[in-house]
Amino acid sequence: MRTINRFLVSLLVIPALAAWALPAKQVKIDVEPNSSSNSITLPGGMGGGMGSTRLPVAVLSTKSFDATMVKPSTARLSSGGMASSMPSGYNAPTSSVRDVNGDGHKDMVLTFNVSSLAKSGTLTPSTSQLCLNAKTDEGTAIHGCDSVNVMR
Repeated sequence: MRTINRFLVSLLVIPALAAWALPAKQVKIDVEPNSSSNSITLPGGMGGGMGSTRLPVAVLSTKSFDATMVKPSTARLSSGGMASSMPSGYNAPTSSVRDVNGDGHKDMVLTFNVSSLAKSGTLTPSTSQLCLNAKTDEGTAIHGCDSVNVMR
């Protein structure tokens, strides 16, 4: 009986641990698609303007990666590295699917709330890079970064 229990544990636990420990698949993202400057204006910036309210981030599909399989509810932005948890007041991004870079592959466009990102500390005037962490429908972790120019 012990042998059977150990065997069952090895079948169930070890693969689960192995999947958890796998590094995230590196993907290409594009903050502010079709903008070469990737400029983001923080709310309450100079001139009393409202700043940007929405921040689109495209996860780009390739021949070997279908970005339309990304689960928007799992998407997190960080100012570098891995986002380990949901910041306080976090709202999941809205999403749409379209070919943003004209390569014939449909991309996933996730739209984040700039005010929420600023309040959580993800976006500050010193932020120079945003990284997206998410999972696909199959549970594969993905990670991608793009440079940004944050202004007040």
